Amino acid sequence: MTSEVMCTLLNGDKVSSAMLTIIHNNLDSIMNINPLALLDLVEKCKDASYKLSVTPFGDSRAILQSFRLIDDSESVLEDIRKVALNSIRIRQSSIVLVNPLIDRGTEMKIFQMTR
Repeated sequence: MTSEVMCTLLNGDKVSSAMLTIIHNNLDSIMNINPLALLDLVEKCKDASYKLSVTPFGDSRAILQSFRLIDDSESVLEDIRKVALNSIRIRQSSIVLVNPLIDRGTEMKIFQMTR
């Protein structure tokens, strides 16, 4: 039997290394397609009633659903919420992905940042 390796995020939440890797890879892919969808994801994580946007750059709902970050009812699963809120930073007019891990030494062996 294999035991699940858990990672501690910046705010102290824990998620499995497998979920962290999958979710963060999806966030990275969205960053390259339409960073505004990440802004919408953060807002949705903070407020379930937030309405996702459609802009000339794309439809956030369609993008986030295609990466399985929201479901058909636009709900965000708890592990996705945890990783998104610890990974996405809004700085002035830019959106950046950061290392979401609290222990950037030991756990970095499990989760390698691509940036």
